[in-house]
Amino acid sequence: MRSALRLCALAALVLALAAPVAHAIEWSRCDDNPDVSVDNVTFQPDPAKAGSDIDIHLLGTSGLSTPVSAGTVKIVVKFRGKFQVLDETDDICDRTTCPLMPGPVDIAAKQKLPPITPPGDYEVHMVASDADGEELICVDLKFNVSPPFASTEDDILTHLFATQAELARAEADDGAAAQSWPRKSGLFKLPAA
Repeated sequence: MRSALRLCALAALVLALAAPVAHAIEWSRCDDNPDVSVDNVTFQPDPAKAGSDIDIHLLGTSGLSTPVSAGTVKIVVKFRGKFQVLDETDDICDRTTCPLMPGPVDIAAKQKLPPITPPGDYEVHMVASDADGEELICVDLKFNVSPPFASTEDDILTHLFATQAELARAEADDGAAAQSWPRKSGLFKLPAA
């Protein structure tokens, strides 16, 4: 009986450790326009989870001499650096306050990730241009999409501790709970006894 419980605990540990662990986004400028600076790129949630919304904000400062009242934001997303999964061009005024004046800049992109989004590494190439096609900002960023379960270290530890607590209760309950534990926990999909 105890060896079966230990086997279940080991299986839960292996599953928890196999889940991707969170890591921060990486970003860099892909232009040399001195008129618009990018001070930070925010990405929420980090890591992204399949089935959730992601919000990306390019935060910077515009030193443009003339206001920008029209233009585009082009976003290209690739999975694992090879497979293009999105190529979208939007009106710049849908992504930031227009006209774009000298001062603070916040260019936003929001996207719903389908629940079937494959976990792994993604790359985004985002370019904002004025109405004449002059590039204002270009940013490349890399991020990770985690499955909708046990995707952060905290989630993994919480799941692992809950599994350990369930095992301890099962052992303390003279084995009766131990036989039904996998079915009740939902960790393993076993047929009803």
